[in-house]
Amino acid sequence: MKKLNFTAGSIAPLWQKDLEFMQSGIAEAIAAVLQGLELGADNYLVCGCAITVNTALSKVSMTEGWCFYEGELLPVRALPVTSFTGAKPYIKLSLVTAYNSEGDRPVSLAGQTGSAQMWQDCYLEPSVALSNDNYTLALTEGAWTLAERISEMSKITDTGLVTADLTFGTGSISYRRVGGTVQLYGSVMNDALGAVSGQLATGLPRPAHPVRIPLSDDGYLILAASGTLTAYNTKLSKIYFDNIIYVATPLFGGDDGHHSTTGDHSQQGGAEL
Repeated sequence: MKKLNFTAGSIAPLWQKDLEFMQSGIAEAIAAVLQGLELGADNYLVCGCAITVNTALSKVSMTEGWCFYEGELLPVRALPVTSFTGAKPYIKLSLVTAYNSEGDRPVSLAGQTGSAQMWQDCYLEPSVALSNDNYTLALTEGAWTLAERISEMSKITDTGLVTADLTFGTGSISYRRVGGTVQLYGSVMNDALGAVSGQLATGLPRPAHPVRIPLSDDGYLILAASGTLTAYNTKLSKIYFDNIIYVATPLFGGDDGHHSTTGDHSQQGGAEL
């Protein structure tokens, strides 16, 4: 962690660059901790920001709080009681770069003296999102705090046997997921007595990165990050899947109340489902 190295008993000038060095070190340390705890969310609620919706009156409000936003921990202003349209209000958060006038100081640069705004006080401003708005982060009622996200992540879920959507030949592909571990079952055969090739199934639990699975005839399967299973270069007329086990991305218990139109989580919130 960045810090100033003082020599005991010495006297040295303290420059603005020294304060900037210390300040950046603290910010980097906080960001590193929050990035390590994000559990699938790029921008997320840390604490506070409790949303109250009065559906009958189409009114919504939100308390103040804190969010990890584009690599920085920022305070979120409260949203007073505000009208909304539609069935579900989205509270978008917009970055505001503000300065506290009490921190204005005279500065000298290259022989010229002037005034500078020294106390930067950035925050996130909430507002009700319109249908055509773009936003990095918006929250809905019940949005998970960081503590709730960690709690959800710690739950071990067992899906039981689930059937995937077969897109080739005859047979079936099923899976059982316990936590992040996935076991495949079943087999697929080519109706035309040729090789099993092309896309075989969709809807499988998604791995963090594509998984290549070699077959006995020098062909292979690719399980894409989208959950699609495809066969390549195989000469087999029937493929069995019972020996395939892989690790999928974190599975949370429901919608985490985080939304984005600019990131990877525009449909299912800040955490991958």
